[in-house]
Amino acid sequence: MGTPVTWIHEQVAGLRRGPDGWRDLVVAPDPDVPVGRIALARWTELGEVVVEVDREQREVTVVVPDGARAQLVLPGLTRSLGAGRHRAGW
Repeated sequence: MGTPVTWIHEQVAGLRRGPDGWRDLVVAPDPDVPVGRIALARWTELGEVVVEVDREQREVTVVVPDGARAQLVLPGLTRSLGAGRHRAGW
C-alpha cells in the first residue's frame, strides 16, 4: 500500500500521474474506501490539480490545469477530460 500519503492520494482521492507525468493524469478513486468525502489539491508544473470525491453522493469533481488532460475512471464510466472543472457521478 505504500505510505499513508500515497494511499490518500492514489486510493482515497484516486489521483495518479499518468505515463506523461502530470500532463497526463489519472483520477480513479476507489469507491470502496471507507472515507465519505475528501478534497485534495496538488500543485504541478502546469498548475493546480483539484480532486473532490464525495462517496456519499457518488460524485467526483476534478479541476485539470491548462496543458494537461485527465483520464477519469469511475464504476461504469471512463472519460477523458481536458483543462477546466468537471463533475461526474457513478
